[in-house]
Amino acid sequence: MRRSHLFWPMILIAIGILWLLNNLGIIDVDNIWSIVVPVVLIALGISILFGSVIGTRATETRSLSIPLEGAEKARLRFSYGAGRMTLRSGARAGELLSGMFGDGVEHKIRHKDAVLDVQLSMPTLISFPFNWSSGDRQWSVDLSNSIALDLALEIGAAEAQLDLTGLRVTDLNLHTGASSTDLRLPAGAGHTRVNIEAGAASIDIHVPQGVAARISSDSAISDIKINSERFPRREGIYESPDYANAANKADIKVSVGIGSVSIR
Repeated sequence: MRRSHLFWPMILIAIGILWLLNNLGIIDVDNIWSIVVPVVLIALGISILFGSVIGTRATETRSLSIPLEGAEKARLRFSYGAGRMTLRSGARAGELLSGMFGDGVEHKIRHKDAVLDVQLSMPTLISFPFNWSSGDRQWSVDLSNSIALDLALEIGAAEAQLDLTGLRVTDLNLHTGASSTDLRLPAGAGHTRVNIEAGAASIDIHVPQGVAARISSDSAISDIKINSERFPRREGIYESPDYANAANKADIKVSVGIGSVSIR
């Protein structure tokens, strides 16, 4: 059991014992809080000192694989906080995904008809005051390139490498905070709809050669750089000349608060 799971129960037990002893008359304290508050402060100080002596804890890494089970399409929802995240093609035959998850992962799976619905999220941990993490919360996930994917990612203060080049992603919704994201769009997925909403973020979007794009932006404060040679601007929209008839194309909508966006 992690020390974070023990600290507060021990404090509550100590407070309860003091209160009981006071009520039984074994100790005589007019104001029980005059003892409780120092006990809490002393315990907290010891815990911080103990943490600085033993150093950071090792990150626990969990492996996870989810089979396709005959699915023809998958909806994947990722909820990821701080750390480093890598997403790419590479799952083995018969698998929807496989990966390594620093600090573990919680997942929910629902299979209805031919659609596999999967939610992945970081575990909820009681982290204060005994969670001296090494900070290496890294997720490395390989996805199947054999079925259509609908991806939704909620990413916090993270560094994200999202290489979707070899995947059949039909829909991508990315919500991110103060993060750095390198996004490579699919090269052969047909029509991909991309919606990006970000706060103070840095986002670098790569559109593969041979993929047309239509780009719209609602980012008045942000620094947005779009390759106008590939995607000429017309009536406020950036669009490839061959967009209408392209076999592979992406509709990209970007809304960023304070940050930088590059599309090329």
